[in-house]
Formats: sequence, C-alpha cells, structure tokens
Amino acid sequence: MRQASPFANLGAVAPNGKSKLAAALFALFLGGFGIHKFYLRRVGMGILYLLFCWTFIPAVLGFIDAILLLIMSDEDFNRKYGTI
Repeated sequence: MRQASPFANLGAVAPNGKSKLAAALFALFLGGFGIHKFYLRRVGMGILYLLFCWTFIPAVLGFIDAILLLIMSDEDFNRKYGTI
C-alpha cells in the first residue's frame, strides 16, 4: 500500500477560507514582517514580528513557521487556524 505524502494536499482550504499553502508561502517569503501571522488572524504575533523585523529574528522564525506549516496535517491546520 502506498503511503500518502504530507505534501499531497497542500491546496486544502480551512472552513474559514484560509489556505495552508498560502500561509506557508507568506511565512517563507514575508515571514520577517509577520505577514503570515496577520493572514492567520494572529494579529498580536504579527505586530510583534513587525516590531522586531530589524533584528532578523522574525525572518528565521518565519522560515521555521513555513516548514512547520508545510508538514502540518490538514486536521491540525483546521483545528489551529480554521475556526471562523
């Protein structure tokens, strides 16, 4: 039996319309500014990322967030970020 890849369903959309792939891409390319946090309605964390963007620490954290979002299962993504 063939095992499903964690990247098999990246285009999945949560009930509130948030896309896991979009969030991961925001984290990868704009994570240093916290854009993915704003997209996922974590405004407090987004503001924190913006305040410290000059230290480049949020950029590293954004890269880590992108990886974590990509390997997260759809059920976990929906549970954590999919509420309306």
